Order: sequence, then C-alpha cells, then structure tokens
Amino acid sequence: MPTLTDTTLIVRCPYCMTGIDFRQMSAYKDGRFVCDDCAHTVRPSEPEYPCTWHTCFVLLRETLLIDHRSHLLTH
Repeated sequence: MPTLTDTTLIVRCPYCMTGIDFRQMSAYKDGRFVCDDCAHTVRPSEPEYPCTWHTCFVLLRETLLIDHRSHLLTH
C-alpha cells in the first residue's frame, strides 16, 4: 500500500506537447524515460546521458560548434 512518502517521478519531453503541457515520458525499469512520440530519451540519474534522437545530435553538434568557435576567437 502506498504511503505519503511514496513518490512517482514524472519526466516530460522538452520537445513534444500534449495540450498546453509537455508530454509525459514513459518510464522503463532500467532508469530511462522515453517519449512515445519522438523517442527522446533521458536518464535522470545520469545528467550527461547522450540521447540518440536526431534532434539531440543536431543540438549537441551546434553547441559544440559554437563552443569551438568561441574558443578559437579567444586564443
């Protein structure tokens, strides 16, 4: 039986919407949360977890390019 201290972690996809809220991601036993619409994946216990979803790759690439360019400008 649940107690008052039991909690359920709810993780929402930063890309997909349901009405006016971000879509809740499905929890898996291995600790991953996956969006049923776009397949974006996170592991709350691993903040640096690399999602293999295409958009995440693009965002990571752009971030690295911007960081690399700014690094070149300062040296």
